[in-house]
Amino acid sequence: MKLPNSALVLSLAPLLLALPVVAQTAPPAAPLLPPPAAAAGPAAEPPLGPFKDQKERRSYGLGSFLGSREKTNASANLDKPTVDVAELLAGLKDGLGGTKTMDYAGGLAMAAQVKRSGVDIDPAVLAEAVRGALENQPAKIGQADIQAIMQELQTSIQQKQQAKMKVEAEKNLALANTWLAENAKKEGVKATASGLQYVLDTPGEGRTPGARDVVTVNLVGTSADGTEFDRSAEGSPARRALMSLPKGLQEGLQMMKAGGKAHFWLPPALGFGESPRGAGIKPNAVLAYTVELVSSEEPPVAQAGTSLGPDGKPVPQGKREPITAVTPPVSVEIPPNGGQPKIKVEAQPKAPAAPKPESK
Repeated sequence: MKLPNSALVLSLAPLLLALPVVAQTAPPAAPLLPPPAAAAGPAAEPPLGPFKDQKERRSYGLGSFLGSREKTNASANLDKPTVDVAELLAGLKDGLGGTKTMDYAGGLAMAAQVKRSGVDIDPAVLAEAVRGALENQPAKIGQADIQAIMQELQTSIQQKQQAKMKVEAEKNLALANTWLAENAKKEGVKATASGLQYVLDTPGEGRTPGARDVVTVNLVGTSADGTEFDRSAEGSPARRALMSLPKGLQEGLQMMKAGGKAHFWLPPALGFGESPRGAGIKPNAVLAYTVELVSSEEPPVAQAGTSLGPDGKPVPQGKREPITAVTPPVSVEIPPNGGQPKIKVEAQPKAPAAPKPESK
């Protein structure tokens, strides 16, 4: 029995959605293309550059976008942080060349999702169940049993992911401690009691920031291996609420005066601890900052119905997006225009505590 494509998609959707998404460490894929801009009359064709026509130009641009996205997604995968280019291009060629159907591509995507989950399965039994669901055959077990199995799988996947992240975090912490010990030996490097390492290149002569100040800074943030994760725009210093910055950077900026320049190296406990931040910041990473403090100021007094954003600017209540503050196992959603907060109990594992910094 062969289902039409629309029925097949509808039949596949519940199964694909049911597979636990926590197994995918990569962030959700961005939309393939941005929404089209409103038409404003005939537009001139963009320049071709090194391409023979617009088809070739657009094909190259789309390919660059997709390749970069695949690389970024893969770099966040603890099991396979690189892409087998030959395999990827072979699948891409099959799909675009028309030699394989969309159903075949759907099967490949399903298999990739199961493999990423790390679940130990019997391929033949899984295929039998998929066929039965698609062809409306009587199921061997009830829906309640299926839901219970999916919950078991999700719990198992979460535990495996947490175990892998803990192993990586412990490995990275050892590397961070070794790196910081070597960095501390370099000429001019000093350390505070908290473990923050620093070099004040230029002390500055202006105002010293207070703990609740808003600072204007030129900065570059990198991991110890040089991977950049933060940078203020050229010629446009960043304006940040000091309290929104990592603890080590807060401490460092309060050692400076306006006009000063410094280098800071944050041990994991003063950065993001065991929490990874995208592909650029791994668990227990050392954070390195090069900073110029342009100025600091006390935060503006928030008027009724306003709050301060991460940039230190007031955000009118009517313009504010809904905020979700999470403290496992409870999440609180605050509506943007007032009203009663919505409280939801989450079944989340407790996050591991950040390691204590070593004093020099």
